[in-house]
Amino acid sequence: MHSSGGEKQGRTRAETWRVGLWVVAIGPLVVVGAYFAGSLWLNHFLNGGELCRIISRKTGVILNADRGGYLPLSWRGLSVRSGGLIVKGKPGAGLTEMCATDLRASCSLAGLVRRRWTINQLQAAHLQAAYGAAAARLIHEDLPQAPPLEPAIDTPSPLKVEILETLVARADVFWGDEEKSVGGLRSVAAKFYPRDKDLDVTAGDGTFRQTGWPEFKVSRLDLHYAKPKLQVRTGDFTLGDGRLAITGDFDFGEAHRMALQIHSTHSPVARYLTGTWIGKADGILDGHATVEKKLLAGGQTKAIGSLRISRGALHGWQTLDKIAAVTRRPEFHRLPVSELTAEYAWDGKRLEVTKLRGESRGLVCVEGKFHLEAGSIEATFQVGASQSVLEAIPGAREEVFTVAHDGYFWTTMHLSGPISHPREDLKARLVTAAEKHVAKGLIGVLFKPGSAVTDLLKTIYE
Repeated sequence: MHSSGGEKQGRTRAETWRVGLWVVAIGPLVVVGAYFAGSLWLNHFLNGGELCRIISRKTGVILNADRGGYLPLSWRGLSVRSGGLIVKGKPGAGLTEMCATDLRASCSLAGLVRRRWTINQLQAAHLQAAYGAAAARLIHEDLPQAPPLEPAIDTPSPLKVEILETLVARADVFWGDEEKSVGGLRSVAAKFYPRDKDLDVTAGDGTFRQTGWPEFKVSRLDLHYAKPKLQVRTGDFTLGDGRLAITGDFDFGEAHRMALQIHSTHSPVARYLTGTWIGKADGILDGHATVEKKLLAGGQTKAIGSLRISRGALHGWQTLDKIAAVTRRPEFHRLPVSELTAEYAWDGKRLEVTKLRGESRGLVCVEGKFHLEAGSIEATFQVGASQSVLEAIPGAREEVFTVAHDGYFWTTMHLSGPISHPREDLKARLVTAAEKHVAKGLIGVLFKPGSAVTDLLKTIYE
C-alpha cells in the first residue's frame, strides 16, 4: 500500500515538473508571439487611419462641433505627431472654428490591458479658436494641407483615449459676431488638465484686446470648463501700472450668455480714450462693472458699474482756454481734476449716468446726471464755482450762482441735443447777467473790461 502511494506521488511530482518545464520553455515564446500579434494589430489600428478617424469624430463630439479632422498621424515608438487639426462648429453653437498646428503626443501602454490609450502629454505649437462669425475671420488655417473632416459622431472604439495634460505654446482665442464687438486673447501660453468630464485651464503671457478698449497684458488666467459653462475663476491683466481683474462665466448651453465681474485698479485714463478725447485727459481710474451679453448674433451687451478718477487733468480744450481768459484763472488751461465719481448703466442702446460728481478743488465742482441715446444727450447738472472764479464775471454771483454751500456758489445747468453740438442754458444766463451789470456801470474804466468779458462769454463753446 505504501509503495503504491509513493509511486503515485512520484508520478504527480514528475508531471508537475514537466508542466513547469513546458511553461518555462514555451511561455516566453507565447509572450513574444502575443507581443508581435498585439503589435501587428496595434500597428494596423494606428497607421490604418482608424484611430485618426475615431479621434476626429470624438473631438467634434467633445467640442460640440459639427465636424473635425486631423492630418495623418506619424509614429515613432510611443510618440505620435500630426501636422494639425481643423474643427468646424455647429450653426448657432458657441465654437465657430478651431485650428491647431504641429500636434505632438507622448503615449503610454500602461492602460492598454484595460483598453485605454493614455496620452501623458499633448503639445500644440499654435492653437486658434473663434466664437462668432467676425471672430472666425481672424483665424489663419496655416496647415500644410486641409485634413479630411469627420462628422461629430460618438462611435464605439476598441480603445478609450485619455489625455492627462495638454500644453499650447501659443493660443489665440477670438470672440464676436460683428466687427465692432470683436475681442480676443493673443499669443497666450496655456495648459489644459482634464478632470473627469471637466477641464481646468491655466494661462499666462500674451495680450487681451477688445474693440474700443486698450490692449492689456495677460498676467494669469485660471479657467474651469464643465459643459456647457466656462468659468473664469481668475483673470488678471495689467495696463501700465494698472490692473484689471475679471471673474464670471460663459454659458454655451440654452442660456447662451456671458456674465462677468470686472474690477479696474489704478489704470491710466489716457489709455482708454478714443476720438477727440485722445491726448486731452489724464488721471487714474478705479472702478467696478457687471457685464452681461447674449452669445448670439445681435446679442446686446448690458453693464452696470461705478468709477472713480483721481489725480486727473483736462487740457487742450478751446472751451477751457476761453474760460481761463474770462475768469483770468490760468489753471483752466490745464484744469486739475481732484476727483470724479459716477455710477452708470448701459442696456445696449442707452447709457444712464447718475451720481456724477467732479471737482477741481478750489475752482469748480459739477454734480448731476445725464443719459446718452441715439447720438443725443439729456443732462441736468448742478455747477458750483468758487468766489475767486466768479468775481471776474460781472453779475455771475448776484444773478446766476445764487446758492452757497460746501465752499462753492451753485446754479443749475441743462444740456440737451446732439452730442457733437449740444445746447446748454448757462452761457446765455451769464451773458445776460454780465450785460445787465455792464449797462449799469457809470465809469468807463469799469465798462470796457465788462464789455470784453461779455464778448468772451459769447464765444464759449463756439
